[in-house]
Amino acid sequence: MVLYTEMNPSTARISFPASHEGDESDVVLRDGSTVRVRVVRSRDEPRLLQFLRGLSESSRTLRFGGGVGDSFLCEAAKQLSSEDDQH
Repeated sequence: MVLYTEMNPSTARISFPASHEGDESDVVLRDGSTVRVRVVRSRDEPRLLQFLRGLSESSRTLRFGGGVGDSFLCEAAKQLSSEDDQH
């Protein structure tokens, strides 16, 4: 999983060089600017949770297959940021 910071993920190009675990990649956006992406780490859990909480109900439904509450989002952020099992 890749964590986007301060950008709109929908503006990123879909294809970019595959990263090895722990590596970073620069992604060129449609407007020509670049953003560095990397694998989510355990220390990213609070920011990932903030991102998930900021999703609209519609986006949560599309992402997780149904309406979800805060306890689910907390667990999802924990699991997605686990360094033991990268996704």
